[in-house]
Amino acid sequence: MSRISAKKVWDKPERAVFARLTSPEKIQSFLDSIPYNITGKTHSVRYVIKHREAHCFDGALLAAAALEYNSEPPLLIDL
Repeated sequence: MSRISAKKVWDKPERAVFARLTSPEKIQSFLDSIPYNITGKTHSVRYVIKHREAHCFDGALLAAAALEYNSEPPLLIDL
């Protein structure tokens, strides 16, 4: 089974967001610029990009996806 390229699974608007999130600092700045998700529900990366709201875990998923998109290891925790 072959691995699907991280860039092929995202649509054009999603790729545009990831193309700007090229460093941990830029990812954090993006997350700091959107409202906090107070619902307690966990949302997908697609939801976060479309609706521009995230809580900590949503943001971690988005960060991992952005890192992978930009050919970096998509680590949530590295011990």
